[in-house]
Amino acid sequence: MVLALLAPIAVSCTKTNDEFILVPVDGVVRLRDGGPLGGIRVGFFAPGSRIVPLAPPPHSPLAPEGWRAGQGQIFENPIYATTDMQGHFRVALRQGRYEVWIGAASDSGIMSQSVPDLTLISSPVTLDLRYAGYRLSGRLIGPGGAALTNGSVFVLSRTNTARASVVAGSYSLLLPADTLAIWANPETVDSDRGIPRVKREAVILSSDSTLDLSVDGFVVTGTVTGPGGVPLDGGLVSATAATASAYSRTAADGTYRVYLPGMEYFFRVDPGPGRDSIGIRQYPNVLIDSDRTLDFDLSGAPTARR
Repeated sequence: MVLALLAPIAVSCTKTNDEFILVPVDGVVRLRDGGPLGGIRVGFFAPGSRIVPLAPPPHSPLAPEGWRAGQGQIFENPIYATTDMQGHFRVALRQGRYEVWIGAASDSGIMSQSVPDLTLISSPVTLDLRYAGYRLSGRLIGPGGAALTNGSVFVLSRTNTARASVVAGSYSLLLPADTLAIWANPETVDSDRGIPRVKREAVILSSDSTLDLSVDGFVVTGTVTGPGGVPLDGGLVSATAATASAYSRTAADGTYRVYLPGMEYFFRVDPGPGRDSIGIRQYPNVLIDSDRTLDFDLSGAPTARR
């Protein structure tokens, strides 16, 4: 997929000092449909000052350091320009060749994207850029079909990442076409009541799309008790699997509740602070394929606290 409708540009400005010739660059960033893309950053990176990683797959190339999480390319003193509401930006750059990226803050919901390199000689240049991406939007749907009002969505493409907050019950991301892994993350107040964090894999994005993400599952309830059958309040029951996880604090009567999509889970039960003599218990390979009750009796020999 072609990421920008722009050929490499070479242009030739009056120079006053061979080392500090500044060339004016004026441009507009637009969406695929031609609409302006405001509030986005255009980054100019000098390739001669970077450490080059292994070549990434196509579609969503590796963003420069600072535009994505984890290891990437390292550039010295990159130059950034931010677009106004009409998508316009203006910057002055030294002569030379630059890698050009369109991107935004990591939690903006906009995944960074490269466009063809720019070579500046001396005369001013107009640089019109197009973000070749698609809008992915939707809601986080919790227990009972209710949309969560808060939370976040994290997206991993083959080489890049993006994150967007749930605002007024919905999320929105701008992403290049790719195959994605998507995490739906409830806000802490919802996680504390057992609503799961869920990963959805192999989501193919090739057009503007709406995708509601389920953070629901089978209802798992039970009671945590200690020696003598005494209910343990303030404990923590957590369940973890490959694509989902949830936890719940135990109430005053030792009860808990979590919502789990169907699969096998690793359960971990912590009796709570001040109960080291009871110890943390671990329960692997617990299949959840329906609503069920799981009581945990911690009166036996403890395992080591981690």
